[in-house]
Amino acid sequence: MYNPENKGPFNFDGLSYEDLYRKHRNSSMNFMRQMIDDMDDALDIYQDAVIVLYNNSLRPDFRLTCAVQTYLNSICRNQVLKRLPNSRKLVRSDDFEEGITDWFEEHDEERENRIAAIESALLELESAKGPCFGLLRGFYFLKKKMDMLATDFGFANERSAITQKAKCMKKLKEIVLRKFGES
Repeated sequence: MYNPENKGPFNFDGLSYEDLYRKHRNSSMNFMRQMIDDMDDALDIYQDAVIVLYNNSLRPDFRLTCAVQTYLNSICRNQVLKRLPNSRKLVRSDDFEEGITDWFEEHDEERENRIAAIESALLELESAKGPCFGLLRGFYFLKKKMDMLATDFGFANERSAITQKAKCMKKLKEIVLRKFGES
């Protein structure tokens, strides 16, 4: 990656070594913030990652096959796991296990409420007069093309079927929101 026209031998994306360091620093630091809580250690790791990239770029057989940021983040991640496997500074997932379990339970309940609201709305739509249930069922579940549905439901053309489907979706959404609000 030697480029004699640049300030030095290091040139990625038209950036000098210093420019590349500044450009990718914040992104790499934010990436490591998810894994490590000591930002001084993270900065040391980032600096080492840039040095690794620099040294690798001097090798004639080195070819970067991903974005520079991706490469740096990969080096940073490996360095964090290598340097700090038993450190208290490493953010451990088991510290959050209780909170995560609560989060999933809350979201499972909310999901179940939404599913119940959708099922109820579909039943209401099915029992109502009009083509909505059949049209939506044909399009989304049976995967029929709109021109076929236009013929099946007696619409003048495909455009009319598309317009009716949009109206049916709006009606379904209103029913779901009403039902979801009731639960």
